[in-house]
Amino acid sequence: MSKFAKDGNNFRREWNIEEFEAKAKARLDAELALESERESKVTEPQPIVQRAPLQRRTEDLRLAEYVGSRRVVTGAEAIAGNMAGSYYCKVCDCSLRDSANYLAHINGRKHNRMLGMSMRAERSTLGEVKARLEAHKREREEEVRPLPRSRARLIAHAPSRTHRSLITRTGSASRAQGRALPRGF
Repeated sequence: MSKFAKDGNNFRREWNIEEFEAKAKARLDAELALESERESKVTEPQPIVQRAPLQRRTEDLRLAEYVGSRRVVTGAEAIAGNMAGSYYCKVCDCSLRDSANYLAHINGRKHNRMLGMSMRAERSTLGEVKARLEAHKREREEEVRPLPRSRARLIAHAPSRTHRSLITRTGSASRAQGRALPRGF
């Protein structure tokens, strides 16, 4: 590597130039080989994966299953898989400690990729949007409102502002006026 001068008066080191030139050349060759290897990996054609756009969930998530209960899940239980109060994803084979993490996982990129979906939503047409709005409108109209429990409450409710606004909003004034009171009221 280095050697001191032959005469004892020189305290500076004298470097072996040939040895260091050989090391530099070897390092340069290794860097060039690594660079060419990286370039060959980049230029190789990658298979194109066509993923489906995001779709609506069909299964119930059962997030209300553990509402009102508390359970401390330790790291050892998580590793062992003995988590009775946890959420488990069969697709990704992972256990999550609470509903917030489970919901974040279900909506996340990793889970959706495992299902074969991309994170892009499919564009809806005008007809699909109108049909969806009509379905929501029909659902709202079909909601059954419970009748008041007593005749006095029914009589007090009929002239109320809430009743009148519901009649004018739904357009069922003629139906409501022509309807007789049920038997027993």
